Amino acid sequence: MDDIEREDARAKWPRVKGVVIAGVGELAAECRGHLGPANRGNGSVSAQDKTKALRHRVTTEIINNSSQDTDVSGRLRAYKVLEAPLAVSPPPELKAVADLRDQAPNLAAVLDDLEIDLRFMKRKGVQMAPPRHILLWGASGAGKTWAANRLAGVLSEKAMFHSAAGMSSAIEIVGQPAGFRSADASLAVRAIARSRRANPAIVFDEIDKAGSSDWNGDVRLALLPFTEAESSSHYYDAFTQIHIDCSHVTWIFTANQIEKLPEPLVSRLSVYEIARPGVESLYAVLKGFRQDMARRYGLSLTKIPAIDDILQLRVEKALLRGDSLRDIRSEFEVEIKRRAVANPRRRPQPRPTPMPVT
Repeated sequence: MDDIEREDARAKWPRVKGVVIAGVGELAAECRGHLGPANRGNGSVSAQDKTKALRHRVTTEIINNSSQDTDVSGRLRAYKVLEAPLAVSPPPELKAVADLRDQAPNLAAVLDDLEIDLRFMKRKGVQMAPPRHILLWGASGAGKTWAANRLAGVLSEKAMFHSAAGMSSAIEIVGQPAGFRSADASLAVRAIARSRRANPAIVFDEIDKAGSSDWNGDVRLALLPFTEAESSSHYYDAFTQIHIDCSHVTWIFTANQIEKLPEPLVSRLSVYEIARPGVESLYAVLKGFRQDMARRYGLSLTKIPAIDDILQLRVEKALLRGDSLRDIRSEFEVEIKRRAVANPRRRPQPRPTPMPVT
């Protein structure tokens, strides 16, 4: 696509107060000019790479960054990637949703809604839909953080984890102008740049433990523009001095006490109460523990020792007592590791060569 064709394509994009907003419908035309050299011959995209080839221009307007000092310019180079259309993580497969359902039965309500979204997208041919921002709340030890991370892995190829515990400044959320020594971009812009995806997922853990300060604002209120489609679609980032489309970033929050969250934020989220799994979820919990351990250690499932009746009974009793899922998982891993090293497989010894009979 040459410059004239690109300007013609952009002329069709809607404008909000003079800011050019890249529309999803124009992604295919913009895509052909920004693929790798191997795909540039005739401008076509193979069926196999059609989903991977999808690009989305997150930069809507570059205001000015030429007057910054050398140190800041060096930091700004990390965000040069935003000036070109970025890859888009494809919608998750229904099988991935089903696999997570087997491992996390307390996510059933979340996955039911996600499955409806995916079936709608497939029926209507939608490749990138507005994200569903999610709040998982419930008692401590219910497995919310683990569930949020697994859910983020299903929703996006790239995800960022951020803990709000002890955070009292909104600067980490909204960013800071480049004139400050420790300045950086907003959290959403950092996630987009580091993932090189237009639609990463951000797990914001323990949001109810975030605070506020008189000088640097309220962390929870600072999230409002990022969880509202209109304001996030042309968010002005003070550090990069760029208007950027953050509307495809998926936010997944966890909290123990929902009453500590401001109503304007809660109203923007799909809210799900996550209960501790009971004994009826024993097999799903054990399966999830084992698969998660294999994933984190980079092993095939066959290398994780099988679960016998004794270990199963121990986990069952812990669930009946109402123990924290975090503690049960930790004890499970310790026992699995102990069993893996207690009885190492013996190597067969070579048989001695028989002496010839004389």
